[in-house]
Amino acid sequence: MCKIGLPQQALRKPLTWVCLNMYVPVLQSAATRREVAKGKCIHAHIIKMGYEPNIFVDNNLANMYSKCGFLKDARQVFDRMSKRSVVSWNGIIAGYIRYSQYDEAMELFYQMLQRGLQPSEFTFGSLLKGVAAAALKEGGKHLHALVVTFGFEFDLFVQGALIDMYAKCKSVEYARQVFDKMPERDIVSWNAMVAGNVQNESITEALRLFCEMKQAFTLPNQFTFAIILKACADSLFLELGKVVHANVITSQLDLDVPLWNALIDMYVNCGKIDDAFRVFNRMPERDLVSWNAILAGYVQNGYDKKALDLFRQMQMAELKFDEFTIATVFRICDNLVCIEQGMQVHALVIKTGFQANLYVGTTLIDMLVTCRRMDYAIKVFSEIPKRDLILWGVLIAAYAHQGDGDKALELFYQMQQLGLKPDEFIFCSVLKACANLAILEQGKQIHVHILHSGFESNAIVGISLIDMYAKVGNIKDACIAFREMPREDVTSWNAMISGLTQHGHGRQALELFREMQDAGIKPDHVTFVGILNACSHLGLVDEGCYYFDHMNQAHGIIPRVEHYACMVDLLSRAGLLEEAECFVKLMPFKPSPAVWRTLLAACRIHGNMELGERVSESLFAMDIKDSATYVLLSNLYAAEGRWNDAAKVRKMMSDREVSKEAGVSWIEIKSKVHVFCVGH
Repeated sequence: MCKIGLPQQALRKPLTWVCLNMYVPVLQSAATRREVAKGKCIHAHIIKMGYEPNIFVDNNLANMYSKCGFLKDARQVFDRMSKRSVVSWNGIIAGYIRYSQYDEAMELFYQMLQRGLQPSEFTFGSLLKGVAAAALKEGGKHLHALVVTFGFEFDLFVQGALIDMYAKCKSVEYARQVFDKMPERDIVSWNAMVAGNVQNESITEALRLFCEMKQAFTLPNQFTFAIILKACADSLFLELGKVVHANVITSQLDLDVPLWNALIDMYVNCGKIDDAFRVFNRMPERDLVSWNAILAGYVQNGYDKKALDLFRQMQMAELKFDEFTIATVFRICDNLVCIEQGMQVHALVIKTGFQANLYVGTTLIDMLVTCRRMDYAIKVFSEIPKRDLILWGVLIAAYAHQGDGDKALELFYQMQQLGLKPDEFIFCSVLKACANLAILEQGKQIHVHILHSGFESNAIVGISLIDMYAKVGNIKDACIAFREMPREDVTSWNAMISGLTQHGHGRQALELFREMQDAGIKPDHVTFVGILNACSHLGLVDEGCYYFDHMNQAHGIIPRVEHYACMVDLLSRAGLLEEAECFVKLMPFKPSPAVWRTLLAACRIHGNMELGERVSESLFAMDIKDSATYVLLSNLYAAEGRWNDAAKVRKMMSDREVSKEAGVSWIEIKSKVHVFCVGH
């Protein structure tokens, strides 16, 4: 009766019919189903009946408690046993290993040896499994020595456990030594060796072993194919993945769900989402992993709307979601900037009890930040009980990037009060906040934190420091930060060149560019934006034209819209307005409003009314609601004394309900930033 899953019916038999060993199948059923209440009921019956101690029953009692997670009860049963066999010791050791209590397991193992018992292959199998899970390489070596001492060096089961242990301890070379010494190898041994290489990113070796295995006439099973497909997915080996897929079909194996999922994952990683979906459609049976894989595949390959449709299918099928499903859907809403759908999913999160889940909370806040719902993001943040550094970082970065530097700094100090240590990404965000607010003293305090935290040599942090000091006008400290950091990356040079240019040190920027070339650093498109700006501010028209041509001819960098904008600014500042207009018209792509505005501003400076009116018409055609165009045109008329025309532009602006952006100012008093707005 227990074998068909009805332990309670077995218990209904009169106890007089049941000898002691008849309890064993019921205990085994309770252990399999993790039904500790039923197991305790059996235990109570045994005690009540007053049976003599029975090692077979006691072993099963301890095993039942162990598998149900009641290790304390399992240990009590074990300690009270009058006789213990190797099976008894193996069972309790395996229980401790199962729940990651490796030290207790080893202590029992040594007690077992002290009592003169000979360990079996299953003893070492359990202990090696524990070592592998904890990645304790030295402990594994010690066990390996004991394996040899007790004569299990060539036991197939133990050798497989040794291979797995060394692989998980990132010592594939030791695993290979064990593998090479094996007198015979079964499919488990081959799989362990192949999987170990895949786990340690030795993909080529894993594929070579797969070929060796076939040459040794060992037929791969579902697990083998799943491992190789993972290797193909990780390395983006699409063609090889297709060959493995063909081998799966010709092998005539009954494909299990994990193997189907591995096929989907391989096609998704290789960017073949249609092939992945075809595999998905052919699956006779799917689990949540299958749905999650295809859902994430759509998102990964840019098919967010299809992913949303698939999620709706999942809802209609009344599938039970996990945190991965919910987080993926929040990423979809983030990509589509779809706040309404995101809020619906949030309602589902609350309904299903995932609101306190850190992974789900982080993706939800990411989505709310993208949709500019910071009020709701901070509410969700406050409702998550355990917040990690990533979650704090997401919110701090959001405030910094959206111009709320004071709130970013406030959160940063809250985080520190809780004893959390910032990482390099959080430091970059708060430095950006200081740069945007132009608050030097706060920036210096953050710099001190960076030095104490050991991030002074971090390239990303160094670039942010240069940017912060440059934007607050402290070029001297920006130069010091630049000279003290590793300068192997073009980004640090770009930050320094840009900072020098912005603060009128154009010649120093050009000198730094030459130094950069002498150091063998290859410039990129950002470098030339800084160089062209430097030429513009210095009025070096010929040099600017040279660098504009040089970037493509010498470095293969095709000019972008920002480079053309720099050239228009260069020509406009030099009073070459007609040439600047011609340059705009010859651009290989549609000029941006910023390019036209640059020219319009120059028309006011140089008093070119006719060109200014033409440019303003182009700007109005692009965006009739852009307040900057109205202001520049009005100022142009005012500069020429055409006050009536200036008033007409202002009236036109009012009639079209166009308003200027509010002016913002701030002041730092006693390390606190006070923000003031005008113009609402």
